[in-house]
Amino acid sequence: QLQLLCGAGLTPADAARALVALGQYVVGSAIEQQADEQDHGERSAASGEPAVLPPLLAQAFAAFEQASPDDVFEYGLALLLEGLAARISPPQLT
Repeated sequence: QLQLLCGAGLTPADAARALVALGQYVVGSAIEQQADEQDHGERSAASGEPAVLPPLLAQAFAAFEQASPDDVFEYGLALLLEGLAARISPPQLT
């Protein structure tokens, strides 16, 4: 993986940072999804009256609630990969 990223134009340090960032995103997403599944029942049982949210925040939460965990993960992964792709220098033609 390191060699692939370096071959694509990243420095070894940037390639290593990219691998760590991607790994942390994947692991963190898995942990968050498991915690959300465990906490969902507790939050549902403990919730009383719903809080009144500012309209923009309410709209953002509603969109987030409608998305599946896979959709949320894939969106974040795509952002990371697009950012990584933007840092890769195109090969120099000689």
